[in-house]
Amino acid sequence: MEYKTVIQLGICVSNDTLYQRLAHLTALWAQEMCVRLEIHPVPQSSSPDGMDIFMFEPDSHTAAVEQWADRRRMIKQPAALIALVGNSRQAIASYRCHPTALLQQSPNYVQLSAALNQCQPAWSQGVIWLNLFYQREPVRIPLYQIQYLEAQGRNTRLQCTSGLFDVNKPLGQIAELLPQPPFLRCQKSFLVHLSAVSRVQNGMLTMSNGREIPISRKQVRETQQKVDQWHNLF
Repeated sequence: MEYKTVIQLGICVSNDTLYQRLAHLTALWAQEMCVRLEIHPVPQSSSPDGMDIFMFEPDSHTAAVEQWADRRRMIKQPAALIALVGNSRQAIASYRCHPTALLQQSPNYVQLSAALNQCQPAWSQGVIWLNLFYQREPVRIPLYQIQYLEAQGRNTRLQCTSGLFDVNKPLGQIAELLPQPPFLRCQKSFLVHLSAVSRVQNGMLTMSNGREIPISRKQVRETQQKVDQWHNLF
């Protein structure tokens, strides 16, 4: 597995409750997407220098944000800006900074995730990858694209959003490289990404693509609990 860098995300808001909510949801997103991310409060009197992604309220911090974005563009780095807006006036005020995304000031997880996904060029360097071999050729697979893994003798089949890959490494060895959560080994031959699980019923996991995966009898209760806990986070 390869860690290229840690992405720095700054949040500048006037309300501590809002900051805590944004930081909590963003940390969940980073865990689900397997992105190495650090979250920092940025005081309104400070510059967001050093941040890769910046969330801000247009009314209070527009000039400093505009300068930061201009500097990043000059050195050809993505200026990933998320403007936190409560009304159309604030949205219009943010346009001078060319925000990557607009986000309501009381967002839910789906809304925040969509905004962060628009900033992909800024966080792509923080993605955790698996370095494996596919048909004897090296491949790099980002963890967030893996839905589940299935043992195939001494090889492993990966179901990814981009398709199937058979890699030359046993499932047990790959399992040691994967963060748990968001990954869960539900039996000897399968390891799943919890966000790709649609439901648990009658000792089976139903995946988002319709595949049904049996759970080890000894792990049915624990697997149900972990799936429920994961989905309740969001």
